[in-house]
Amino acid sequence: MCGFTEFRKTKSSRSLEIRGIGHGIGNLSNPPGDLSFSSSVTAFQGAYKEANLKPEQIQIAELHDAFTPFELIGAEDAKLFPRGSALRYVKEGKTHPEGQLPINASGGLKTRGHPVGVSGLAQIAELQSWMFKKERFQNGLALSIGGLGVNNFATILSKV
Repeated sequence: MCGFTEFRKTKSSRSLEIRGIGHGIGNLSNPPGDLSFSSSVTAFQGAYKEANLKPEQIQIAELHDAFTPFELIGAEDAKLFPRGSALRYVKEGKTHPEGQLPINASGGLKTRGHPVGVSGLAQIAELQSWMFKKERFQNGLALSIGGLGVNNFATILSKV
């Protein structure tokens, strides 16, 4: 169970659970032009399966964005948006904190920094914070990318 005591006392008596975790290991030799991380796809599949959820049941996400395109690639690998459409959804404001599906509402690694080794935990803490702020956020998804995109973890948090 996750939960900051002050949030539970002041905001709600609800807490969050880690509902699903997935891990994917890939390689560095994806075909040229393949804008996807096979290790992320595997991690997302595992997390969705363990959580018994589908991508359309995610309301907020914190995706690894050490490099700007990673957020777009991650959103598509997670099946949050159809392949090739993430940039359009960003431009339309759908990923904005008040948008249809906020992605990196915290500002992501670009604003927080990228403390290697604890970035994934920071993403989960950010998800927790946002999920307690908004009732509509019932399920949140985090993606942490390790190495050169070949050792990735997806985590799903859900309100209890």
